[in-house]
Amino acid sequence: IAVDASALVNKGDSGTASMNFNHSTVSNNQASASGVTIDNVLIGVNSNANVNMEFTTIASNLGGAGFRTNTTSGIFVGNSILTNNPGDECLLPGSTTIEGSNMFVDDASCNSSTTPTPVTNFDTNLVDNGGTTPTHALLEGSNALGTAFSSDCIGFLDQRGQNRPEACDAGAFEFRSAYDLTITLG
Repeated sequence: IAVDASALVNKGDSGTASMNFNHSTVSNNQASASGVTIDNVLIGVNSNANVNMEFTTIASNLGGAGFRTNTTSGIFVGNSILTNNPGDECLLPGSTTIEGSNMFVDDASCNSSTTPTPVTNFDTNLVDNGGTTPTHALLEGSNALGTAFSSDCIGFLDQRGQNRPEACDAGAFEFRSAYDLTITLG
């Protein structure tokens, strides 16, 4: 539990601080009501605090918002899901716009260039879906299935180590139908 603070902090106080989440789940973290799950803080005058989230799921955290920043640039979120966090999904200063595409977010707080689209058919339980770490599964019929750009998918694995097909899913979990079958002739 992060008391009067945030669960994960990226603090740019001299030079450049970067926080990268790729094919990752951030879930079940607890911050105070005034804190947030992921906090991107710029302190120094000649500093940068950058955040890059691709194929990331930020869900079911406790405390404040899912993501907060006090910077107005250097934020990229693509092919990601922000859902089921208390309060706003994002806390952003003034005219800050998150760059990126294919975001599934519950509200308009992330100021993306697209209309907020809440994810559907999403398992809010963080469980063992295979792989070495728990994930939130996308369920059959989810609107996040097959939405990523093919150039972002080819050659990449989801958080569990599953190959991402050419038309892959947003978030850390790649859905596999009960009917997916691989046959190796040999």
